[in-house]
Amino acid sequence: GFTDDQIRRLCTLLEELGLAENTIVVITGDHGEGLWQRGYQYHGAHIYEEAMRVPLLVRWPGRIPPGSDFRTPVTIAAIMPTLLDLVDAPAGDRTFHGRNLARALRSGEPLQGELPVFLYRIPYEPHDEFGVWVDGEKHGVRRGAWKYLVAEDEGTVELYDLSADPGETRNLAAERPGIAAELADVLTTWRETVTRPDSLSLRPELSDSDIQKLRSLGYVH
Repeated sequence: GFTDDQIRRLCTLLEELGLAENTIVVITGDHGEGLWQRGYQYHGAHIYEEAMRVPLLVRWPGRIPPGSDFRTPVTIAAIMPTLLDLVDAPAGDRTFHGRNLARALRSGEPLQGELPVFLYRIPYEPHDEFGVWVDGEKHGVRRGAWKYLVAEDEGTVELYDLSADPGETRNLAAERPGIAAELADVLTTWRETVTRPDSLSLRPELSDSDIQKLRSLGYVH
């Protein structure tokens, strides 16, 4: 496809310039799009897979063996700690929410352990967002094949088995209350952790210009 061709052009040029072995190429995306699944075209209102799944490719000839395919879910927050480790840069006293993938990339071995991946939708004032009713925040957690979503203000609780239902069409929250309760506890612990007063030190100070840019993109209101 077009994207594959452009990636090939980039990597070929790096080879021709003699820069490939000194250049880490990381390709990812910030979000997907609804594309009319569930009657919604855009991103933002939902945290279903069509909006959450993005590519993450890492290439570094001579340092990262080619051909590894990792199926364990991670977040793009993994990029910074991974890059710092790959180039042996000290992390200092910084704390990262993302998982360090450097060891797995160097070895080509599968990631160990199914760590939870947390999902979040920014708060909305109650309204119809291009055909989707939104009200308040929405949170989610994925661990392995199970994905749990909750939106208190909308009054919804959802549980999906992505191995059997990758399209998230069958809500199993009522059928599998034990799994739903377990993931709800995991999510609650995470939410309490990231909203602790000491967690505020991890949040950067934003200028008025930064806030305006984020507002124009729909990330803050």
